Amino acid sequence: MSVEKPSFNPDLQKQLELDKYSDMFRKQVMLLPNKNGIEEYLEINNLQIVNVDIIENSGKILAVSNKFIINTPPLKHEYLGSRKSDSEYHIDGYEEDSYVIYISQLGPNSSTSLHRHPFPVKEFYFVLHGESFQNGKKMDEISVINPGEYHQVRTGNSSVLLGILMENAALIPKDLRHIQ
Repeated sequence: MSVEKPSFNPDLQKQLELDKYSDMFRKQVMLLPNKNGIEEYLEINNLQIVNVDIIENSGKILAVSNKFIINTPPLKHEYLGSRKSDSEYHIDGYEEDSYVIYISQLGPNSSTSLHRHPFPVKEFYFVLHGESFQNGKKMDEISVINPGEYHQVRTGNSSVLLGILMENAALIPKDLRHIQ
């Protein structure tokens, strides 16, 4: 009697990975309705508000874990040499275990630099507000950048707010997290 080995399903494995990192991210970063009683909810769940102009008129607020240090005003993203990014970081490199979380904003008709990461870093982009394009394609709610893959995010005529979770990035010195 032979026993069949279970077949490997790459689509299922990819979905399980997306679910895992989405859960990790959404436990620490949330878009919430701005309504009465929100302060009590924030306090009970150890959350704080990040003031982001582009979601001001949407009736929503960005709430993040109290572990985050909020950059006020947001930090400009800078690269060495001729590499340029228009990103502004409301949260710059919060580290937990082996992953790093960023909250980034890009204005209308702007982009990040075309870059890749020097180590085996996988990135998960979460579109929190607006519409953006990665390597020429409209981004899904969650997009994945595999290790070593060149990537660039662009906006159209409106701003975008992105959450970025970088797997294994906490193990890399900050000055080596981006290379061209």
